[in-house]
Amino acid sequence: MQKRKFLFIGLIALFAILIVGSASAFDLSSLFGDSSSNGPTEQVTIEGINFTVPEEYTKNPKSFLNNVTTKVGSVSYTMNGQSFENEKGDALAIVVSDYDGVNVTEQAVKETGGTKKTISGHDGYFKKDGDFYVFSYIEKGDLVTVSASDEKLIEPIIA
Repeated sequence: MQKRKFLFIGLIALFAILIVGSASAFDLSSLFGDSSSNGPTEQVTIEGINFTVPEEYTKNPKSFLNNVTTKVGSVSYTMNGQSFENEKGDALAIVVSDYDGVNVTEQAVKETGGTKKTISGHDGYFKKDGDFYVFSYIEKGDLVTVSASDEKLIEPIIA
């Protein structure tokens, strides 16, 4: 059962990274410049959870999850998510995973990896995974994963 749980958490992280990775080719300039936005924003709602995306980021219609149901062992979950990119090639993705009839636990989020951190009032786990920064946390009993090519984008997205 423990092995299935690790596989299950790993699949969630992989889907989030794949969504961001397919959003655009990574622009290394985002590592050295500030690609976060203090300008206009767009409100995005996924599974009843609100997110704030900088207006210069547009949805990538080729990279989204819409009620993708997966089963690992006896655990079934449904993922919904969207990725966004700007003209510079910076990318971000938001994935909300709903586990059929089960609320996600802090232990399950911990298994996504990273360092325990609080961002915008949400306790979760933060890590750098390849060229992307990933923050996973619980909201409304669901696992929320926000990935971005610029670390500075994560906080305003979930604020």
